[in-house]
Amino acid sequence: LVKLPRSGLAGVKEFLERLPETLRSAVETATDLPAAWLSSAGAVIVYGSDETIAALRARLAPGQIFIGHGHKASLGIVWDDPGFASCAGAARDASLFDQQGCLSPQVFYVRDSQPGWARRYAEHLAAAMDQFNRTHPRGPLEVAEKAEIANLRAAYRFRAAGDLRVGLWEGGGDMDWTVIYEEDAWFTASPLHRVIFVKPLPEDLADAMGPASDYIGAVGLWPCTEDLADRFATLCPSRFCPIGRMQDPPWTWHNGGIPRLASLVKWVDFEPSSGLTA
Repeated sequence: LVKLPRSGLAGVKEFLERLPETLRSAVETATDLPAAWLSSAGAVIVYGSDETIAALRARLAPGQIFIGHGHKASLGIVWDDPGFASCAGAARDASLFDQQGCLSPQVFYVRDSQPGWARRYAEHLAAAMDQFNRTHPRGPLEVAEKAEIANLRAAYRFRAAGDLRVGLWEGGGDMDWTVIYEEDAWFTASPLHRVIFVKPLPEDLADAMGPASDYIGAVGLWPCTEDLADRFATLCPSRFCPIGRMQDPPWTWHNGGIPRLASLVKWVDFEPSSGLTA
């Protein structure tokens, strides 16, 4: 049973068409949640805001399995990229789904291997964002979303005019994309819709994450090596992956650190008689 937003109907239809017939015929979909679904379901999996997850959890019986995937914030770390080879992949990660998913990066932290390297990375990323937008345009914005991005751009445009520690690159058209560079390492939540921050990598990234440290989803790395993942293991994401593949998780990914199928199984343990008699 799949409850989905009206905007997701096309994608789910395509997904269902790829299923084997035996599975496809067993799936029901709806854009409004029927009350009977919650009362009859053996397990409920919810993707949404923390408020949505809490509300649905409260409506379930104690014996029903519940798995909630709430708000997450993802980020990228560029450790060593002298040729800016990761920029095309970083632009893809920051643009696909218009940053609406839990795997969409909001900040790229770049190690300043040379003075000013992070700022140069932001400039190259802006060019890559523009190139990606030419073939994959951003979706339409609501009035409130446009206003939020316009206000953010205006604030950083003013700061960049008198502060070399801040930079702003703006996509043309209808606010197609935005790249913001600032040397303040504190994790800055993006208003999404292809608004990406670039910051120099601090000594203690876990501390710079602030309250977002409890919501880290995926961390994109360049290069993606075990040593680099170990270095940033204190971030405790559920996934490390190469920059450029953040939006393409494998089917084996443990979303939220939870096994995909094992947590849905109700186990029955059997303890045989030992053979001893009283």
